[in-house]
Amino acid sequence: MNHLILLNLMEGGCVAMAGSACVPSLRRFQHPLIGLTLGLGVGGLLLRSWESFRLGYGHFPSANLFEAVALLTVFCVALLWWVGREAPALVGSTALVMLLPLAGFLTYAEATGGADLKPLMPSLNSIWIQIHVPVTVLGYATFIVAALASAGALWNLRRGASDAPYTAATVRLLRLGFPLFSAGIVLGAIWAYTVWGSFWAWDPKETWALITWLYYAAAFHMATNPRRFALWMIAGLPLTLFTFIGVNYVFAGQHQFGLL
Repeated sequence: MNHLILLNLMEGGCVAMAGSACVPSLRRFQHPLIGLTLGLGVGGLLLRSWESFRLGYGHFPSANLFEAVALLTVFCVALLWWVGREAPALVGSTALVMLLPLAGFLTYAEATGGADLKPLMPSLNSIWIQIHVPVTVLGYATFIVAALASAGALWNLRRGASDAPYTAATVRLLRLGFPLFSAGIVLGAIWAYTVWGSFWAWDPKETWALITWLYYAAAFHMATNPRRFALWMIAGLPLTLFTFIGVNYVFAGQHQFGLL
């Protein structure tokens, strides 16, 4: 499939970005590399959409775990393009901590058939899920990159250096991500109503999404204390990852489609 070629090249870009964190002489290429990786990822997702319509399935990448992780990877790269210049070390740390594992997951999914295009399940054949998933995943991506920006802020605070660039990046990401995540929950409730006749069923994914929403709502009240704010945002990273992917494997529920 042609779209997998572009996504594989995007994964290579993630590896190169991680390499730039380890080789100082490569750091001047970070921003062009982000742009190239982002272009490959967006191109791969658009081409996957086109191939889906050509095969008669007709959906944007939002129907299984491979597509959700591909979206998360592209969104993380896009956010680095947005805030990476003001917090340069954030690019390398995000690539090492998140983009490398995500690229590895996508490679594994391709090798095991998890990336194959398939017809939608009846419950997924809705315009609402094709809006709900990208909006929610973008919310997750902002929380992830914000946590790593906070790690940079905390590192600088402990060294006696200025935390301002990293704290500012964290605040910008939180202000973007929280409304998006809120909208994602609302869109998911609308989708659930159209499929199951109920806006909220306390499905494990819904419950943990609500816990995550409350956690990041509280983060706004921490922002006046840079150290406490950084620690709170860093501690939110495992919660975000568990809500995004862990819940699907630990608990039985209505969000277990497309697991590998």
